[in-house]
Amino acid sequence: MSCATEKFIREAAAKGWSRTMTREHMGLSRPKFQLLLDAMAPVDWPRQGCSVGNQLANQANRDHPAIKAARARGLATIRARYARQVGPYYGTMPQLAAQAGMSRAKVQRLMARGKTLAQALGVEPGVATA
Repeated sequence: MSCATEKFIREAAAKGWSRTMTREHMGLSRPKFQLLLDAMAPVDWPRQGCSVGNQLANQANRDHPAIKAARARGLATIRARYARQVGPYYGTMPQLAAQAGMSRAKVQRLMARGKTLAQALGVEPGVATA
């Protein structure tokens, strides 16, 4: 094995390339590439799922119109199921707490102590809640 081959493999690993990306770029079969790696000192490869190619694929998936549409549908379902109107506030529990200037955890602690959601948010008694 030439020094240039080993240098290329180490530089590719340092750039965040996976073993597969490196092997395919070199045009080698799996067995031949494994023979090269066995002849070298250990190489620091990126962790599984953390290579440059994986990050690019994940970004492409996040930006895909079908993925964006699915996220929007899921968000609409969550809002429809968990959103509440409490006095002047409307939204899910974290949104209600933020609108009232509180943390979600504080609202939950107050409710665990026996207060209603409206009381925990500090909404005046007599204001309709849904």
